[in-house]
Amino acid sequence: MKTKVQTMESLERLYSLFEADLFAVKTLIDTTLNRARNVSNDDLISHLLTLSGKQVRPILTLLAYRLFLNESQNELSSPEPLIQISSAIELIHLASLVHDDVIDDGQYRRDQLSVNAKFGNARAVTVGVYLYSMSLELIAKTRQCDLLYSLSQAVKLMCEGELFQLDSRGEMTVSVEHYLNVVYSKTARLFMSSFECGAQLAAVSQSQVVLLQKYGYYLGVLFQLTDDYLDVFGDQVALKKEKGQDFGQGQFTLPYLFLFEEVCPEEKNTLISDMKSNGEGAFLRSTQCMRDLGVEKRCETFIHGYHRAALSLLEPVSDSLYKQALLFLQQFIVDRINAR
Repeated sequence: MKTKVQTMESLERLYSLFEADLFAVKTLIDTTLNRARNVSNDDLISHLLTLSGKQVRPILTLLAYRLFLNESQNELSSPEPLIQISSAIELIHLASLVHDDVIDDGQYRRDQLSVNAKFGNARAVTVGVYLYSMSLELIAKTRQCDLLYSLSQAVKLMCEGELFQLDSRGEMTVSVEHYLNVVYSKTARLFMSSFECGAQLAAVSQSQVVLLQKYGYYLGVLFQLTDDYLDVFGDQVALKKEKGQDFGQGQFTLPYLFLFEEVCPEEKNTLISDMKSNGEGAFLRSTQCMRDLGVEKRCETFIHGYHRAALSLLEPVSDSLYKQALLFLQQFIVDRINAR
């Protein structure tokens, strides 16, 4: 009789599953960055080394690699290409954050000064490109052209999504569909590639690769939806950056789009004019208006719709410690909106 797999009970337990792999990823990233040190960038590299995050995307790649393997295969040490790809994905994500802070004039990242705030925009843009080049080098070392294609497509879409978002700033006719397309490009596509790369390295079936790509889409959208929700209704502790950045940039994320649907055209124009004043009072007034009109609850309902869709995709996957880890990670993302 098969023993029932225990549920994942904590984030620490999830990380312990991949302790050796994540240590190898961090070591490779640190080594790659340290090799890039020279007189002109020593201070920048030191700062980058302090900006380590939760390594969510490498964890997705590691989970995808192990999800469909049997127990004896999972006991084997991870192959070098898996560590190289996981590290490359984390470097891509870090590069995108550096550039995002330049575009949004973000002053804090992961409880520290952002690269642009500490070193200026010119150096931040340059080091962001430098990080992308390091990721390309790591991907090339795997000699896996299909993985290079997947991740290059993800980076391409991330850039396209940023351009779409910049073009729509302050735009009154932005739709929820347009917003979700940007979310797909900027966030979900890299989640999809993270899963795809792990699955491809595990040599699983094509149907399993497709399942994980679809799951990556829903999980990526879910991640961004909760981030945008917290930017309005959360706090800086949960966000690890300044609250209200979207408001300050005139970026209409889901809460604002739902708010505009609840008011008449005249009220919408007044709200947008108020937002353009870019003051803390204007942000607080718009947030209170959302709460009064039920937008906060509507966003939560929308988020839970993606949560359920992602869960349904995992139903046919055999139970294992790695499936439980994936389920726990998904729940952890959703619970961010409840822990504010």
